[in-house]
Amino acid sequence: MLDSSENFRAAFEAVPGSCLLLQPDAPAYTVVAITDELLGVLGLERQHVVGKSIFTVFPENPALPQATGAAELRTSLEYARQEKAHHHMPVVRYDIAAAAGVFEERYWSANSKPVVSPAGEVLYIIHATAEVTAQLLAEKKAQALRQVEKTYSLFLQAPVAVCIVTGPQHIVELANDEIHQFLGTTPAIIGKPLFEALPAAKAQGFPKLLDQIRTTGQPFYGTEYPVTLTLNGREELRYYNFVYQPYYEQPTDKAPVGVFSVAHNVTEQVLSRQRAEESEHRYRTLIEEAPIATAFYTGPEVRIQYVNAIMLSYWGKDRTVIGSTLREALPELADHSFPALLEHVYTTGEPYVGVREATTLLVDGKSKISYFNFTYKPLRNEHGDVYGIHHTAIDVTEEVLAQQKIEESEARFRNLVAQAPVPIALTIGPNMVFANVNEPMQQMVGRRSVAFVGKTMREIFPELENQAAEQLARRAQEKGEPFYGTEMPVTLQIGNETRQGYYDLSYTPLREKGQITGVIHVAVEVTEQVQARRRLEESQEELKRFKFMADQARDPFVLMRADGTFAYLNKQALDSWGYTAEEARHLHVQDIDSSYPYQAYVEVFGRAQNGSFPRFNSVLKRKDGHTYPVSVSMSGLVLGGEPYLFAIPRDSTEQKKFTDTLQESEQRFRIMADAAPNLVWAMHPDSAIRYVNTTFLEFLGTTLGAFVATNWETYVHPEDAAAAQRTISSAIEERTRFRIEYRMRRHDGQYRWLLSQGAPSYYLSGELYGYVGSAIDITELKEANQQLLRTNNDLDNFVYTASHDLKAPIANIEGLLHALQRTPPTETLASEQVLRLTEMMQESVERFKKTIATLTDVAKLQKEHDGESVLIDLVTVVEDVRLDLTPMIASVGAQVEIDVAACPTIRFSEKNLRSVVYNLFSNALKYHSPERTPHVRIRCESTPEHQVLVIQDNGLGMEAGRQQQLFTMFKRFHDHVEGSGIGLYMVKKMVDNAGGRIEVETQVKQGSTFRVYFRR
Repeated sequence: MLDSSENFRAAFEAVPGSCLLLQPDAPAYTVVAITDELLGVLGLERQHVVGKSIFTVFPENPALPQATGAAELRTSLEYARQEKAHHHMPVVRYDIAAAAGVFEERYWSANSKPVVSPAGEVLYIIHATAEVTAQLLAEKKAQALRQVEKTYSLFLQAPVAVCIVTGPQHIVELANDEIHQFLGTTPAIIGKPLFEALPAAKAQGFPKLLDQIRTTGQPFYGTEYPVTLTLNGREELRYYNFVYQPYYEQPTDKAPVGVFSVAHNVTEQVLSRQRAEESEHRYRTLIEEAPIATAFYTGPEVRIQYVNAIMLSYWGKDRTVIGSTLREALPELADHSFPALLEHVYTTGEPYVGVREATTLLVDGKSKISYFNFTYKPLRNEHGDVYGIHHTAIDVTEEVLAQQKIEESEARFRNLVAQAPVPIALTIGPNMVFANVNEPMQQMVGRRSVAFVGKTMREIFPELENQAAEQLARRAQEKGEPFYGTEMPVTLQIGNETRQGYYDLSYTPLREKGQITGVIHVAVEVTEQVQARRRLEESQEELKRFKFMADQARDPFVLMRADGTFAYLNKQALDSWGYTAEEARHLHVQDIDSSYPYQAYVEVFGRAQNGSFPRFNSVLKRKDGHTYPVSVSMSGLVLGGEPYLFAIPRDSTEQKKFTDTLQESEQRFRIMADAAPNLVWAMHPDSAIRYVNTTFLEFLGTTLGAFVATNWETYVHPEDAAAAQRTISSAIEERTRFRIEYRMRRHDGQYRWLLSQGAPSYYLSGELYGYVGSAIDITELKEANQQLLRTNNDLDNFVYTASHDLKAPIANIEGLLHALQRTPPTETLASEQVLRLTEMMQESVERFKKTIATLTDVAKLQKEHDGESVLIDLVTVVEDVRLDLTPMIASVGAQVEIDVAACPTIRFSEKNLRSVVYNLFSNALKYHSPERTPHVRIRCESTPEHQVLVIQDNGLGMEAGRQQQLFTMFKRFHDHVEGSGIGLYMVKKMVDNAGGRIEVETQVKQGSTFRVYFRR
């Protein structure tokens, strides 16, 4: 035999895992063998276990009378022994006695499996267990910590005033927003004595009261307690309901360290009640004289204020109940809904009408069941607040009892079947003729419109012929053998569809006077459970992978079943909604999103399985009732053949606020744009038109809808369309401003020249919203500029011609002057007067030559102002100029500081940029002050629209009033330095021609700062 084999016992003891081999000798269940691993876990010796009852080895903890460990173990073993089947025990607490006899808290998950002989005899029971103490205690500890954090948060967010003060100085340790509002204080009082902020309350005896609670440990309750406080500079009388409880730092402390207070401001309620009491005597007379039972209650606790004699007779009470609450006056109603209904009416302000409602009242010392028609009507003060309830009632007991007697005799048998929550049918006779079929049965078999009564089972269900379900039913009818089967396969014809399902079936013979007269059929469809179990087994691995993915995600991941329950919620989803994983098991979609009742959810579930589902917005509700907007991405998902609905609801609170603000801003923009005289437009990031103003539409002679549909390219001159599109696309790609000129067709068919300027507009997130800008009609300006250009060309030609034609005469004059200097006698030439005259004549010729050269340079600048703009390395240009000016820097002993790293590149004409830097740099050196060491600083700044080159010196400077003349041609302010007076004029001309500007700040004897603004 196995049980006598030492080899078998040794093999079992070496089995990995925590197992016991037990005799099936109930109720003892003697231990035959125990594995080494379980002995190690329990810290026991084998001789103290083997041969003893498992309940002797593992007794129940006597300190836990409510413990169920032993009972759960016995149930599991009994099941395995009697049913000869495996049994799984849920996690259970089963404490283990240590060596000293002290029980240790332990938790286990276990399975009991019988060892059955070929003859069907239970030989042994293998009890395998796994200790889960560490995991469970860790989970409890984490849960307790979360509860502490949640409790603290609740204190701060509580809708009542909460405060904790400690010590004899009443130091404020905690105070929420409500207490600050009540007392007129701020969070600055935290850590400070309370009565420093409330000196008026100190004089009213509150410090003494707080000390009394702290020293005695006895709480104090105040109802409508009057307190005079100084708020906003004046004294106010307020009323409070409050409770002062002793506050202990640790639960084990015996002496409180302070006071925990909760207060509610009831000033308005008190004042309202006082006003209401002025009219009470009129209402008292009305109630007393009412011909029906009438009562009046006040306050949320439903206190009896007045009651007439008829109502008192119904209650079996006298007038001593006045002043009591309804619960105090009629304790027999404690388990009835009436008190709760009254409290609900007072709280919500919604009236309630009861018809034939039963109650048990104590009348003359005896319990009496009565029925009433009654109304609870809320009464409101002048502010609309509920202050009381008017109750009227009529006793309809006799009428109800008479009706009940009639209905009871008719419905007793019918209700037995019809009201059963499970499908039930009754057949009579050997042909199994239907005598009664309830609604659940008709619905389950898909024959709600069929008349069952009077027809045989074969007539109603011909498809059941040769199926086990019919054969077993006939066996119960013919032989009286009852049958109970689970998950029986049955094929039914439902409509035009043959469908196989699974049912728990029960056929019970009906006997009358010893004869079988019929069969009671009970069936419960479990098709979904069977299929779900199979799908669940198939999808475990896929669901495990999904959970792993969901747990790594930062967004809430929600997996929903077809019935609206949640298959899985990751931590982000649980935290967003405020539920635990255990609580989420009982939730439905409607608990979170009320916009989806069950039928709507079913429709959405089906749509998601059949195709893509667009992103949509919704509003979700957290556990605390708070709602918040979300943007939902949703799709169908199949795991292990089971369809699910997968959703990612992202909190869009800030996005919604931004969208509302953006829409409001867009509306204001359009109102202002429609009032503007120029052509205002806005386009999407793909250059499609978003909006144009009324002036633009009038210019085009179209509507906004038509213009948006055709877009702007249709109206642009064919020769300009491609260039305009390139300019706009390039600007959008680089997120830069643009400025273009193009021709657009006006409503009369004429093409007009427009100057359009646009700039990027962004969302707060930094995403490009689009471009906005405006355009003006420059046709006349264009024509005038063309005429001016022709005139300028003529002037340029004249300058070139004049300078060329004048060079020869000047050269002749200069040659004659040189000849004249050689012709006279030496003594004549040496005379002071002749020397002075010839020197003056030579200087005049030089000045004339410089003037002609300057005119030539200006003409060249005019011709070259449209030089190609490219990206130029500013550091290289500045360094080249510095090298060119090295001799001058050395001659004046200047200190030069260069830092242009903020603008590594500038878009400008390369030759012109060098001229700008050279002129300004050299001027800073030339016009230095002899009184101090020259200091020149060159730097660059960057703004959203410009790159700004700054050249600063500490030179001579000039008067503020002369700055406007600084950039005038031939204007010079310091004659001691050689120059033509054209350099700054040329600098300004070059910068202006490129769409930039130049500014100067200067002060006499302090120096000057030039700022050159280059467009990005």
